[in-house]
Amino acid sequence: MTKFNKRKILQIVPFGIIGLAFGILYAVIEFGLVGHLDHYPRTGNPYYPVWNSLSTILQALVMGALFGVTEVFVLDKFFTGKRFALKFLMKSIIYFVAIGVCLAGFSAISSSIVNHEGLFSPGVVHRLELFFIDTSFWTIMLFIGMIFSLAILITEMSQHLGHGVFLDFLLGKYHIPREEERIFMFLDIKGSTTLAEVLGHVPYFKFLNQYYVDISKAIIETGGEIYQYVGDEVVITWSIRNKMIYDRCITCFFGIKAIIKSRAASYKKEYGYVPEFKAGLHVGKVTTGRIGMLKKEIVFTGDVLNTASRIQSICNQHHVDNLISEPLVRQLAKNSAYHFKAVGDIQLRGKAEPLKLYTV
Repeated sequence: MTKFNKRKILQIVPFGIIGLAFGILYAVIEFGLVGHLDHYPRTGNPYYPVWNSLSTILQALVMGALFGVTEVFVLDKFFTGKRFALKFLMKSIIYFVAIGVCLAGFSAISSSIVNHEGLFSPGVVHRLELFFIDTSFWTIMLFIGMIFSLAILITEMSQHLGHGVFLDFLLGKYHIPREEERIFMFLDIKGSTTLAEVLGHVPYFKFLNQYYVDISKAIIETGGEIYQYVGDEVVITWSIRNKMIYDRCITCFFGIKAIIKSRAASYKKEYGYVPEFKAGLHVGKVTTGRIGMLKKEIVFTGDVLNTASRIQSICNQHHVDNLISEPLVRQLAKNSAYHFKAVGDIQLRGKAEPLKLYTV
């Protein structure tokens, strides 16, 4: 399974967990209210504590998983580009209606099983009607609706901040600054200033957005994180947990090239221009922590970012589309099948020795 598909599945998991948690909570509340009875007061359906509790939990889990699949594979694509408020409202309405349909279906099936009647028998239909007019039905609807609206809100926030960043915020991972080793790639579109003038502000914005969407799959597949969008430049980073990860930054670069090449005709038709880009890559230690009061953000600080940016800026000078620092090449050469060619040195401000650069 690809990392892209794994990421999709991981986006579904929270919905299943929320559904499961709700099912357990509701089963406990229901047992506390009607556990001393042998039937439901309104519908007359038999009440079996173990059967009904397990049934409720399973139904809630299935409902959560179905909503997760719908959110990730259907609604997320359908509402792409829509305003957040409109997206949140429309999704909440859709889920509210879906909850009603699911509750009706589950109630009818459960009634059919415990009463040994056909699913569409008059008795099942009558008890379903009684369930609809009962206040408990609308209480459940409101309760589940609020829970899944919260799930939608969390999903949207996660996508806005970045999945990894959102989890780090929740877990307080960078509440105290820490030092870690990371690879950074500064990826910049060539000739973007001229293109912006030719296209105009709004079409150019759409062009950039399409470009960033297209390259995301290569970033996800190689385990990268998008740190920043800076105009027409995107900063991608990889955390170093084992030596085999080093190779992924190069795989990402060529993955992006392959994606853009495959969509060249579409870009040419829509914008009259196929994105060309250059990249500077470097590795080193950074201090990672959360900063800010009015707007909190997880940031990386360290010489490695300035160096990677400077490396990217001189790609044109050496007539290549990628430049890699010697410290990173030394690590890459140990576990990589790529061929690295020395192209020159860069004298960094404040550094006594020049930094050797390579291209792959």
